[in-house]
Amino acid sequence: MDRTEELLESIQSLPPAPNLLNRLLGELNNIHSDLNKVVELISFEPALTAKLLHVCNSAYYGLSDPVNHVSDAVNRLGFHSVFHIVAVVSGEHLVRPSPTSGLDGNQLWKHSVTVAFASQRVGKAQGADSALLFTAGLLHDIGKLVLGEVFKKEYAHLIHGSQLAGRALVEVERSCFGTDHCALGARLLERWHFSPLLVNLAAHHHAPEEAAADRRFAACLELADTLAHQVDGVKLLPARNTAPALSAQETLGISNEQLERHREGLRKSLPLVETLCSARS
Repeated sequence: MDRTEELLESIQSLPPAPNLLNRLLGELNNIHSDLNKVVELISFEPALTAKLLHVCNSAYYGLSDPVNHVSDAVNRLGFHSVFHIVAVVSGEHLVRPSPTSGLDGNQLWKHSVTVAFASQRVGKAQGADSALLFTAGLLHDIGKLVLGEVFKKEYAHLIHGSQLAGRALVEVERSCFGTDHCALGARLLERWHFSPLLVNLAAHHHAPEEAAADRRFAACLELADTLAHQVDGVKLLPARNTAPALSAQETLGISNEQLERHREGLRKSLPLVETLCSARS
């Protein structure tokens, strides 16, 4: 058993697999999907439906008439917007570290949601699957929860120490624990039966050059992570310095002017990020 698998096996209770999110992602990629089936999938979970309607009727969207059911939300906001809301709401339970871990779940979740919107924006401009990249952004740091659960506050102290020393977090993780949050997150997503592409993105979101055929997708994710750190105001340690982000920018052929447009567009998404995170129970 390798070190990554050993750490996963040591956790007594992993979060339940986000099956709805995986199924919706599959439906979104299926051009023959029946909209009624999508509505039924969401409506089957009353708590999720209630949160979806709450967000749709929030001040952010400013709808003149309230949304009263899922089909109405899809018709008025579009499936992609509804997917974003449902993905965040259905995935929020995954990033809930235990009090003994020393991790701030709210900060980590806000950063994950911001990366999701940044990934979607960068990916769409690249002609990539923006829904898949949104999901990858949402789940990219899930491996940190595993390290927090296994090593408790030792991991939180390691993050703080890495920040003070100016060292890359992934390198310190490997040195101290024999693996890193990227490998752990990828293995967890594999267990949850997400697509091989999404698993590969989680594994290499701080090393796009190692993602082989998926290098451009991974570069989108790394660049999105950097943009999120720049604009979201969450004091989390970037896992690598800015040089790899510059490499991702070059890989994608993005000019400095285009990068600034992405940054400004992401800033405009922050009110929606706040609205979605405020719905976290």
